[in-house]
Amino acid sequence: MKISVERVPAENLTPESFVREYVATNTPVLLQGAIPESWAPCLSWTPESLLEMAPSELRVKVAPLMEDGRDKWVEDASLWPGRHDVKLPGVVHGNLVLAVAASRIEVSLADFVASLRKEGQWPALYADGAANLEKSFEFLRCKLPGFPALGERLLFKRTDLWLGGETLSTLHFDNVENLFAQLVGEKEFLLCPPGDTPLLADGRLRKAYATWQASEGSKGNFERKAEGLSDEAVMNYAVYDVDDPPEEYAELAAQLRKTVVTVRAGEVLYLPFGWWHQVRGRPSPSGLCCSAASFFQRLGRRSLKESVSSEQSVRSTEHPRSTKTIF
Repeated sequence: MKISVERVPAENLTPESFVREYVATNTPVLLQGAIPESWAPCLSWTPESLLEMAPSELRVKVAPLMEDGRDKWVEDASLWPGRHDVKLPGVVHGNLVLAVAASRIEVSLADFVASLRKEGQWPALYADGAANLEKSFEFLRCKLPGFPALGERLLFKRTDLWLGGETLSTLHFDNVENLFAQLVGEKEFLLCPPGDTPLLADGRLRKAYATWQASEGSKGNFERKAEGLSDEAVMNYAVYDVDDPPEEYAELAAQLRKTVVTVRAGEVLYLPFGWWHQVRGRPSPSGLCCSAASFFQRLGRRSLKESVSSEQSVRSTEHPRSTKTIF
C-alpha cells in the first residue's frame, strides 16, 4: 500500500480539527504557514549569526559524525573490545550493537561554526537535540518561544533544536507527538508507519559509543574502546540499513511501506507517535541546517493499533541478523 503525506495550509485547520483529523488518526501531515510569527527571524540564521547572538567565548557540547554524516548504525559486537557476556533486558542478539558515531565533545562555538563551513580540524559536528535549548544553546531559547499554534490542544513537553550541516539520522521511532519545524535548509524524511515495526525491529540493541580523537593534520579518528560499550539497550532503532538491506533482510525490506517527504524552510511536519523516520539534513548555501522540534505527550485516547505500545510488539525471534562495519 502506497502511503502519501499531504501538504496542507495551516490556515485551513484549527487546533481542534488538527487533533481530530491527524493526531487522533496517527496520520503525518506537512503544514504550510504553521511556524509561529515570533520564530520568523530564525529562518535567516547563518553560522555567522549564531556567533553574533552568542555570549563571547561560549563552549558547546556537540556530537562528532562520520564523514557521510551518519550518527548510528548496527554492527558486529566483536569489533568492540571489552565484555560481551553482559546480559541486558530485552536484548535478543548479543552479538550486535547499535554503534554511535561518537560521544559528545565540548568545543568553542567558533569551532562548531567552522565545522559548518567545513573548515578547521574538526569532523562534521552536530547539535542533535537532547534538550540543548536548556544547555549549550540556551542563548537561543528566547528566539523560539512557545510552539506552533496547532499544538494548543496537546500537552506540550519541550522544544529541542538541531543545528548541523549534512547529517543522516538512522531509522528510529519516538514515543511523542512531534511538530517538526524546519528553519534553515531542508530535511528529507524517510517514513514508515508503526505497523511496519515487525519488519524493522528485533528486540533491544545495546549501544556502543565510539570515541573521537584529534589527530594533527587530519579531521581526527573514531576509535572503538571498551569503555564505549554501554549498559543502555534501546528498542526503537531498525536492526538493518533500509537503504542497503543485506540479502537475509531483502524480503522484509521489500514489504516496507516507505515514503519520502522533504520539509523545506518555513514548513512544519507533524510526525505522529510511533512513526519510523530516517532524517537527512541538507544545509542552506551558508552551510547551516537548522530545525526545531516541539514535543507533546502522546494523545492517550486514540486507537493505537499501529503504534508501538509494548516491547513485545518489536520482538521477533526468527528475524535474521545484519551487520555493517563503518570504520
